Amino acid sequence: MSKLTKKQNDFLYTKDGKLRSNVKRAQDAYSGNGIFRPVETGHRGGRGTVRDVSCDVTSLINAMGYKYTTGNNAVRGGKSGDFIKVSKVAGKKINSFK
Repeated sequence: MSKLTKKQNDFLYTKDGKLRSNVKRAQDAYSGNGIFRPVETGHRGGRGTVRDVSCDVTSLINAMGYKYTTGNNAVRGGKSGDFIKVSKVAGKKINSFK
């Protein structure tokens, strides 16, 4: 693994050395093969919720200096089809932070 710059280290970790919550949310959105699925839906009772962490994912990718592409592969263009694609190496690196 390559060393992190001070700016990257400050973005990833708090002063206590813990992983920041926006990085954890971005890691939760990682679905493998370099693809992030930033939109999650949930239902409880009669209410549905949508959690969109696209901003967390893209800011993390930009801070690490990787390139990405965005797209939507839902049949009718729904929000749950959104994805952010990076290289497999970048995806594994981002998912490996603890």
